[in-house]
Amino acid sequence: MLHHMPSVEAQDRLFTEVARVLRPGAVFAGADRLGSRGMQLIHYRDTFVPIDPVSLPSRLRRAGFSSVGIVSEKWFLRFRARRAAAA
Repeated sequence: MLHHMPSVEAQDRLFTEVARVLRPGAVFAGADRLGSRGMQLIHYRDTFVPIDPVSLPSRLRRAGFSSVGIVSEKWFLRFRARRAAAA
């Protein structure tokens, strides 16, 4: 439920923290709903910051992941990324 993070910056901090605690080579996988009018209505007066599937790969790489894979379907987003090896 990444869309409940209060901002894109908060999501990026979460990605960085996940990368920090995973061992090198470990997989980070997740799924979330994409933005839509229906999702906006469901989240009326609630936090709703949908993940942009176009920018997500670069955001995950900046956080310390490699081998990023994104599957974006009509309503859902799935992603998988590997914690980069230690330098």
